[in-house]
Amino acid sequence: KRSGEPDAVSDTKRSGEPDAVSDTKRSPEPDAVSDTKRSPEPDAVSDTDTKESDEEDYAGIKRLWFSIFFIPIVAAAVVLITVALQGRLYIPALGRSTLNMLLYFGAGVLLTIALLFIAARLINIGSSAWWTLMMFVHPVHIILAVKCFVCPQGYRQNKKLDRAGKIWLWFLIIIITAAVIAAVLFLCKHQGWLFAPEEAKTK
Repeated sequence: KRSGEPDAVSDTKRSGEPDAVSDTKRSPEPDAVSDTKRSPEPDAVSDTDTKESDEEDYAGIKRLWFSIFFIPIVAAAVVLITVALQGRLYIPALGRSTLNMLLYFGAGVLLTIALLFIAARLINIGSSAWWTLMMFVHPVHIILAVKCFVCPQGYRQNKKLDRAGKIWLWFLIIIITAAVIAAVLFLCKHQGWLFAPEEAKTK
């Protein structure tokens, strides 16, 4: 009357294997879930941010357009002032005084436009437009002019010169140095400091 072997009964009445149940009811792998819900890579995000910052458009006028318009405007103003000072241009219908007044007025208009270009260029660099008032201070206006030609847009933020800025810087250094030497030589010749011994010998 002994019942079936306990090992056999336990085998027949045993439910599904726990390993199989756990396999069928197991949730998705955590790695797969994290991969599907993973945010963009931080390197990619930083790259897009840097590209947006590099392509940021600053207000004001860029260096190329400033160079194209500023130089002819200032040159025309200098020509008008020179003609008015020398008095070689004469129109009988206007008279010398009226003509000189018109020449000075035209030069003043051109210089005002040049100051507006400088203000726009300073804004593009990242500086304040109020620095334009320093153009009336003799030592400072040269530094501001060089800065407008040399510095790229957004220079106040990155403090780096690009290749074109470095070329402009060396070009302006050579021009300013040559102008200073020429002015010194002209002054010495005008005062008779250089050619006084030769003139004394001829006499």
